[in-house]
This record gives sequence, C-alpha cells and structure tokens, in this order.
Amino acid sequence: TPSAPPASGVLLDSLRRGLSSLAKPTDATMPTAGSRPMPAAVGDNPGQQIYRSSIPRTCLIVTFRNGKTSSLGSGLLVSADGLVITNHHVIENADNLAVKCGERESVARVGKRSKEPDLALLTTTLNRVDGFVLNDAYNQELIGLDVFVIGNPYGLEGTFSTGVISGLREIDGVRYLQISAPISPGNSGGPVILRDGSVIGIATMGLKKGQNLNFAIAAAELIRSGLFDPGRMKTSTAPSRNK
Repeated sequence: TPSAPPASGVLLDSLRRGLSSLAKPTDATMPTAGSRPMPAAVGDNPGQQIYRSSIPRTCLIVTFRNGKTSSLGSGLLVSADGLVITNHHVIENADNLAVKCGERESVARVGKRSKEPDLALLTTTLNRVDGFVLNDAYNQELIGLDVFVIGNPYGLEGTFSTGVISGLREIDGVRYLQISAPISPGNSGGPVILRDGSVIGIATMGLKKGQNLNFAIAAAELIRSGLFDPGRMKTSTAPSRNK
C-alpha cells in the first residue's frame, strides 16, 4: 500500500536535500538548471540560444518511495498551466513526485500515463511560463537535422548535449527518432529540441553496446497517444531546417 503523501513542504525539502548531496565537479563550475546564463559571446551560437530559452522549461523529476528519494529523471513543461511530460518508466514505481523546472519547484501528480508509448503527463503548480512547442513532423526530411538534448544524467542538472537525427525507427508500433546526442540514465523524459526551439522527441533509451545509439519517442507519438490536450499544448507541423 503506498504511503500517505507527505505535505508539499516536506517533498520540496527532500528535493533540495537530494540536490545538495549530488557530487559536484571540482575542476570547473557546471551550469545548473535555473542558473543565470553567461553573457553572450560575440557570434553567439544556436546552441547557446537554445540552452538559454529551454532551461526554464526543462525539469528535474524526483521520485519518492516509502518516504525516501527513489530516482531522478527529466521532463519538459508543455503548457502555461504547468503540465509536464516525462517517461512512464521514470515515475511508475513512485509514491510521490516533485519537480524542479529552472529555479521553480513543485509537487507533482500523475494526470495520465501510458506504458506504450512510454509516456506520462504530470500536473504541477508551475504556471505562468510558456511550455515547449511540440513538433509533430515525422518524415525522412528530419534525418541529418541538428538536435539539442537537455536533461539530468546521473542527477547532473541541466546537462546539454548535441547531435543529429540519425534515423527513424518504429518499434512495437511506436515511432522513435534515433539520435547521436549522448544520453545517460537520468536523461529519460527530457526534451530533444530542434534549432527552432520546438521539441521533436522525448529522450527515452540508449543501446549500451554501441556508440551514440540513442532513441527518443517522437513528439508525434505523444500527440496521438491520448495524453495530448490540444486545448492546452502548442504544436508545430514543419520540420526545422539547419541554418
């Protein structure tokens, strides 16, 4: 039987304690979600622009089981009233949930969930920030496009990686993007972003035997999954060209 949910303040205090106990790099200071961005350099590149605009909408998800922190994952804000998308496997064994998006924190509840595709929709109090636009393109024109991934691998908040869309794969009837951007445990549920800032996929899994063989559930799959609320989420239908 799941334990009774603790008060919101207790969950958020646990979230803060968990974050403060994570190992921190000693040789350099890494940016964290919600940290003040560095001044733009001359010739500010697209990756920097994507990072600055996306980090307030990218979430750390902390799961609790039997009153203790259980695991960490990633998610993305998809509406101005606080809806967050993540993978089902991130939250499936949790009694309680908390999220941190940028500098803001909230308890979360599971609104809808689906094992296939591996997705869950969370409700939070994180309103007044526009969510990501979901891009439902899924065709051969996507192959070769640059992608940017933000997430929390092994609890390292706001980790940013880049790559390309390497292929389109359908596995057990679910549409995936194969991407070369590095992802690790803790990235699950995070956004895979095109140069125009729209989300083309949700980071989900990688093959351990091989290099840069990683997969994201296509955003188009979310839209047809039944978790999508067209009245609250924004979509785009055009692939973003590299420029």
